[in-house]
Amino acid sequence: MGIGMGQIILVFLLALLFFGAKRLPEIARAMGKAANEFHRAKNEVLNPPPNAAEPPPAVEAKANPAPSGAEEKSKTGQA
Repeated sequence: MGIGMGQIILVFLLALLFFGAKRLPEIARAMGKAANEFHRAKNEVLNPPPNAAEPPPAVEAKANPAPSGAEEKSKTGQA
């Protein structure tokens, strides 16, 4: 259930009528460049170059931050 040769010819003829003979090569060239750029970006994301810098390590939050002066007074019962 794919696209047949007749359907491809019909789409080409409709594009030729709609855009004209002068604009059709320009449109095809632009679509080819866009597809090439998409594939290049996809491959770069899936297979990064080996010399790419590794991401920086994650910053770890302190588990027990030092209490402030107000918190110490409330714990000891002082006002």
